[in-house]
Amino acid sequence: MVLNNKLTYSHPRKYGPGSRKCRVCSSHHGVIRKYNLHMCRRCFREYAADIGFKKNVIVLFEMMAVQHFLHGMDISELPPELSCPTLQLIVLLGLDVRNNLAHKNIWEALMMNRRPDRPPLNFQLVSGDSHDLTMMRTKEPSQEAAVKGILKIDWMAKHLHRVPAVLVLFVDLDWNSPFWNEKLSECASKIQSIRHSFYGRNPYLALVLVQSLVTLPTDELATQKAAELCSSCELSSKLLFILPQSEHLFGYVVRLEFAFYDLAQNYYQNELKLLKSKKEALSRTVSQRLYVRYSFKQGFFSELRQDAHSALKYYKQAYQMLLEIEPVDAAVTELKVIGGYLTYKICRLYFKHIASSESMSHFQKHIEYFRNKTSKLEAEFEHSAWLSKQYSFFAELFDAAVQSGLTTSSAEHPGFYYQTAADYMIRRQREFELSSKDGENETRRAEEAEEQISTATTTVVGYCGQRMGWSLSSAIDSEGRFDHSSVAVGLLCNAMAHFKNYPRSVRSRHCLLVRLGMQYVRQGRLEQALQAFLQALGPLRRARWTSLVSACLAPALRCAHALARPKEYVALVLELLNVEYGVREPARRVQLQRNLLALSSGAVPEPDEGADRAESDAALMAWQRLLLDSTTTFVPVAAGDINAGLTVTGGFCSPEGMAVVAAPTTFQLRLKSDLPEPLQLTKVSVQFVAGNDPAQSWTLDTPVEQRPLLQPNTTHLQRPSRSILDSRRRKCTSL
Repeated sequence: MVLNNKLTYSHPRKYGPGSRKCRVCSSHHGVIRKYNLHMCRRCFREYAADIGFKKNVIVLFEMMAVQHFLHGMDISELPPELSCPTLQLIVLLGLDVRNNLAHKNIWEALMMNRRPDRPPLNFQLVSGDSHDLTMMRTKEPSQEAAVKGILKIDWMAKHLHRVPAVLVLFVDLDWNSPFWNEKLSECASKIQSIRHSFYGRNPYLALVLVQSLVTLPTDELATQKAAELCSSCELSSKLLFILPQSEHLFGYVVRLEFAFYDLAQNYYQNELKLLKSKKEALSRTVSQRLYVRYSFKQGFFSELRQDAHSALKYYKQAYQMLLEIEPVDAAVTELKVIGGYLTYKICRLYFKHIASSESMSHFQKHIEYFRNKTSKLEAEFEHSAWLSKQYSFFAELFDAAVQSGLTTSSAEHPGFYYQTAADYMIRRQREFELSSKDGENETRRAEEAEEQISTATTTVVGYCGQRMGWSLSSAIDSEGRFDHSSVAVGLLCNAMAHFKNYPRSVRSRHCLLVRLGMQYVRQGRLEQALQAFLQALGPLRRARWTSLVSACLAPALRCAHALARPKEYVALVLELLNVEYGVREPARRVQLQRNLLALSSGAVPEPDEGADRAESDAALMAWQRLLLDSTTTFVPVAAGDINAGLTVTGGFCSPEGMAVVAAPTTFQLRLKSDLPEPLQLTKVSVQFVAGNDPAQSWTLDTPVEQRPLLQPNTTHLQRPSRSILDSRRRKCTSL
């Protein structure tokens, strides 16, 4: 119990016995004299609510939690209580695990080896006499409450972690204890105090007697004492349990668990009956929000009872009623948030029942309904964030179902949903960058900042999806701290992992590689970005997917320059000079060719346009070290693997295109340049490969006569000659 900070306590040593005593129990210890209470702390805890004291500290904590939810939490995020296991809450009182070995053994037996065959219970230990039991009162439903919102932000957390289904009080008491009467009075007092603390909630209260000896059911003394104890504590005999300390402790504890589970089942069944009576008294046309609220709560309590079929039925009822609520601008965000919660629950239960087609159908209808519904109380990037999260959680549910044995096909698997989630995350990042640079938004943010300075109070709303305190400035500031690229990379990697399982999805994998490389560039992970681009470029060239090849080349060139990779840099420059899908701006083409010539002469190429100052300086130092340590500037490039701006073809000049054994022949090369400026040739090297035998392969080097300039869009012919001594035909494979 949290007391008022101004309360003072008397002490028996200071005032002495008889000076002042509690007017309720006549105790001298810890008497509160402030406000003329004259009550001990124990009696004050019991009667504080009756005499007008409130728990201000807890109320302040709840207000702070609500404000944090409203101003710090993204509407796209799902609360952890939505996805965590729905376990029945059992609160244990009276176990002193630190000082009592027997109590510690009981606690360890309850917590260890929580296998699936044991009851789904969540045990919370409240040790000692200093337990803080939240005093909860019942609230009458009203039409005003229906107008405020659908679901309170802490309702699920409250019933998972704070409102128990069963309270269990452990007491060390043997039937033949010499202090039976004192223990009996103390036990009755504790039970009365606990009941008063949870007045209005009506959880089951069970009493467990921890005994040192095993008692037979036919023991008359035990039967008599048990009846006396139940009468004194006003407790049903079905709620009294005996836990003997013996070598079979674990077996007794497991039997206790099943007894607690049955009590919890009855508690949640009573809650369902109460909600049913409330919902039957509603008018669906007037109290739509209350109908959604009660149906959601029925589904949640059914999940706590481990009744998945009933939970699915109630969640579907709530979602159907949610769609009937008119999506006015002020309610769109709330409907989206609650709709997302319900869709998560519905899809998870569908997958649990091995009904993947129903789950996909419901999700598609959900997305189609809310895809274009936005509110003035949310920015564009927040709507994209919500869509990304919807696809992300569905992909996770789908993935979990696949790991549990669900079969998929190349046309329908979790990779598609991860990919769409990544697309919306990238769109969210792009919209945020536009919003933060927009001049109108800057003016609006300044006006909102002035309003926040002039306004001292903030409206506190305790319902999911409501944003009375929302402002664009706070949304942009919060979004600026979000790492979009890291989330997008994780989603793309998850999608890649699924697409790899299907050989026919080659093009999709390469498309994902391009997007992954783009996000690596944004993160500054240029090594991984270059690797992703190079891995995707080859198959994309062969598939003639020119748009993606063109999109890859510029960022890949930036990575190769920043990492000082001469081989990759030369190949990418040559391909960017290709007239089919390369760079089209004349100035940029000239710059690329000059960078290529500068590198061939031992100079550092100029940095890419998109590189920042720090990246350019680091690249300059890397190139200088590389060129200083290098003994040659010759960079071999497999021209047959790329579509370069310089085209080379070759063949024998005989009419049949063949060479005669032991006779001179002429081999003709045709070089066509698409480069923007003339290119001077110094030497031509032709390699003849004899199958897979490198010992019979040879290279023909011939100087170019008069070092001609290869003009743009012209063809130059070069005819090196040599006698062919091998009986097999030789094939020119590379230049």
